[in-house]
Amino acid sequence: MKKLFIILTTAFLLIATACSGDFTDPGMLDQPGGGSGGNGGGGDTTIPTIPTIPTGSKTNPFPLTANTWTNGNITSTSQEIWYSFNVTAGRIYYVWWKDNDGGYNTGDGQADIKVTAFYSNNQIIFSEDIGWNAAQPIAVASKDTVLLRVIINNGRTGIFAIAYTTTDNKP
Repeated sequence: MKKLFIILTTAFLLIATACSGDFTDPGMLDQPGGGSGGNGGGGDTTIPTIPTIPTGSKTNPFPLTANTWTNGNITSTSQEIWYSFNVTAGRIYYVWWKDNDGGYNTGDGQADIKVTAFYSNNQIIFSEDIGWNAAQPIAVASKDTVLLRVIINNGRTGIFAIAYTTTDNKP
């Protein structure tokens, strides 16, 4: 609780410092350091918003549900999409995906993906480009969260689907 109080106090002080100034003058926002002094006005008076971390990123991955396909779409060869699911000690989980290499009828519009699985401590579990004919198993030693990073393989963007199961059977 003491750490939370310190973090919240620090955050408040940072915000208060950044926002100090004369809030009675609408022109103060377009001046460095705030305040009016009669030399402001005419500028952009909108308050910038704090950007949110995009869903599907490493720090905010899409959560997966067991035995359920989740559709994805990669539109750029530099894009990566992150997924996660919680695991329990002593169990084996299986990760599956449909892409141009399997699961879809081969044709235009399907991505060719590579999936890399990590434990929450960034330890790599596997890094593979085929997950349709045989699942990628994950034998879990302790309760954790598994992160899945999806990237393009061989430059082919498009749609894909990903899932995990608790048995060696496709969803």
